[in-house]
Amino acid sequence: MKRLLPLLVFSLLAFPTAGQKLPPGPQVLTFFSDVDDTEQPYAIYLPPDFDATRRYPLVVSLHGAGSNHRLNLRRVFGKSNTGDETDVEASRYFPAWEDVDFIVVSPYARGTMGYRSIAEKDVLDVVADVRRRFPIDENRMYLTGLSMGGGGTLWIGLSRPDLWAALAPVCPAPPPGVEMLAPNALNLPVHFFQGAADPVVRPEGTRAWVDTLNALGTQVAYEEYEGVGHDSWVQAYEGGRIFDWFARFERNPYPERVRFVTARYAARRAYWVRLDAFT
Repeated sequence: MKRLLPLLVFSLLAFPTAGQKLPPGPQVLTFFSDVDDTEQPYAIYLPPDFDATRRYPLVVSLHGAGSNHRLNLRRVFGKSNTGDETDVEASRYFPAWEDVDFIVVSPYARGTMGYRSIAEKDVLDVVADVRRRFPIDENRMYLTGLSMGGGGTLWIGLSRPDLWAALAPVCPAPPPGVEMLAPNALNLPVHFFQGAADPVVRPEGTRAWVDTLNALGTQVAYEEYEGVGHDSWVQAYEGGRIFDWFARFERNPYPERVRFVTARYAARRAYWVRLDAFT
């Protein structure tokens, strides 16, 4: 892509079938939420030469507090604001970036709600909507996010570990209680990114997550950037490197060993395990 692309908005009802004809590149679609009967937006990137006869890997990227789906799609492609550009200004257009052979989505998820309750449902509804519209390889679905979205990556990723091939939380601000789900990452590679000088999400918390998952036998990678504050997503997503890391992994839908912890009936399934009752 060699030009700036305006935001394009499409209605769910306008494109009812999979493999629909849409232009390549970044744009905005909507899905219908049955929670409150509203159209909810999400940003999506489609690779060039999109071929409806093949299945594509999917990256789901969760924005931070005070951000949105449009700005976050720029972030995961390594595009920061230019000059003295504000987030509002940066949200109005998609800059040119290097193409990747992934479908990438960024849900709005009700703004700043922390990816629990209705916001969590919105993320899963976006995944379902994208899988309905486009040919997705269900064994190559990946989850990442920054700050609040990094916490959402841990919450949603570990609540439904069977959905994802790998997780990449960036300076994650996890919601309370998510640490109990750490054993669920047994079959799920996790790559943490953190600024050593982050005043918002202290590195000690992220290091503790790395230590916990290592002790549980999870495949963990960790990058900490000296002198970097709360914008460690600049380094984490630079040059499309996150896509290279994700491409190394495929989901195993039937792992030999499973650890599964949950406190919610709505999240009672993982892999070949189903909990029928809580006592």
